[in-house]
Amino acid sequence: MKTTHNRALRLGEQIRRSLGIILNRQKHPYDFSGVSITAVKASPDLSTATVYITNLIAEVEQQQIEFDLNEASSFLRKKLSQNLNLRKTPKLTFKYDKSIEFSSKLEKLISTVSRKTKANG
Repeated sequence: MKTTHNRALRLGEQIRRSLGIILNRQKHPYDFSGVSITAVKASPDLSTATVYITNLIAEVEQQQIEFDLNEASSFLRKKLSQNLNLRKTPKLTFKYDKSIEFSSKLEKLISTVSRKTKANG
């Protein structure tokens, strides 16, 4: 069981690195500039992988990016299979990673509380 978990973690990291290169450096018909891959979680059987993304360009709507990436997933899967030496390349699903936004809100909250504490104390 632990070996399967380790393999899924290794595969997730390989996919994250390769997709980062594919999205930002290689030529393809899609424009995903500003998209950053925060994590990839491969299923234990390695048949699927969920790719968590964030957008560094605020003007582009997160739902649109997620939709576009899921539409391009077969193209990206094909490119990924060319880069990785796998018997079967996992099916990719893209999800917007809200943890960065959450941590930013949390940081603002903490700084607000800290300022109020300093003002009162």
